Amino acid sequence: MEHADQVSGRERILEEAAALFVRRGYRETTLRDIAAAAGMKAGSIYYHFDAKDELLAAVLETGIERITGSFLETAAALPAELAPRDRLRRHVHTHLAALFEHGPFTTSHVTVFHAAPEAVRALGTPSRDAYERLWTNLLQEFAAAGHLRPGLDLGLQRILLLGAANSTLDWFDPSGGRTLEELATALTDQFWFGVAEPDGAGRPAAGPAPRAARRAGGATPSQPRPTDRSARSRTTKEPTP
Repeated sequence: MEHADQVSGRERILEEAAALFVRRGYRETTLRDIAAAAGMKAGSIYYHFDAKDELLAAVLETGIERITGSFLETAAALPAELAPRDRLRRHVHTHLAALFEHGPFTTSHVTVFHAAPEAVRALGTPSRDAYERLWTNLLQEFAAAGHLRPGLDLGLQRILLLGAANSTLDWFDPSGGRTLEELATALTDQFWFGVAEPDGAGRPAAGPAPRAARRAGGATPSQPRPTDRSARSRTTKEPTP
């Protein structure tokens, strides 16, 4: 019973910390604020976490685990005969659902990560990179099957697609007139019809792009670096979240 109480106390702290980090920003949130929201004394937090940095790292790790798990569950459930565009749409919908339905754990990777201390970012980067690789691999599969134009910088295309999805946190209201399914369809169509072959037919990959085309494309640009959600000029970053 004591162990169950410890777990529930830790989870309560994590839930309240995640919500406050997203709503107020990491720097503006104190351990006293988190303890008050969790209904406990400030000193009780130290029973579970040594510092606010450690608490933020746990929030971020929980979020990336959930969004990565959602991607993998969707991939495992998709029928083999599903059309590539519909396959992409299902993954876009899963990403959006993770942002809007899994609470502040997942959204923290868009709104809080780059305001975190350097040590916390270093801890969370491998998990974020692993999630991004899932998306890059998905786009590479489409390209290898001839569904995307040859010579595309797929790393850049991933950034554009997930960046557009993440930016919906700033304006999309799931309780409004549009559904997440409609939003996922719109994002998928905007991406797909911008990079698909004009005739929509698949064909074998044509191999590496010519050297001149590669030079024109350049290196993948650095990802925009957002600050806390409370900052007016925040940009977006995929989960990364």
